[in-house]
Amino acid sequence: MQFRSPHGNPIPVSSTLGHSAIVTGEWQTLPEILHRDAMAAGCECDQTRVTTVAPKAESAKDAPKRPANETEVIREAIELMLARRDDPDFRSDFTADQTPNAKVVAKLCGMNVSKEAVMNVFVAMQNEASE
Repeated sequence: MQFRSPHGNPIPVSSTLGHSAIVTGEWQTLPEILHRDAMAAGCECDQTRVTTVAPKAESAKDAPKRPANETEVIREAIELMLARRDDPDFRSDFTADQTPNAKVVAKLCGMNVSKEAVMNVFVAMQNEASE
């Protein structure tokens, strides 16, 4: 499908996925992923009938697979904190009462977690260790 600027001035076209192009007054072919955005930016199209498919964001095949379960993610973070507990660079991992610092857990998890959720997982881990 070809597009052009109706007034001859360049029109920048970009998608939320990072693709971009400059549409000028001359007809030019754009990748399908930009068709929708070109129409929204005010470009003219060479077809009277247009169907566009919404782009789908996908993870790279080599992206690490993380557990979707919040409890498992918190458990992994606490296990890492326990493994590095003796390292002086990580003294702030645990509070004065030797419980995991929820802010550190949230940072390691890459998402917001509540102190209550952290404590529930930590207590469950302690109970498993004592059995």
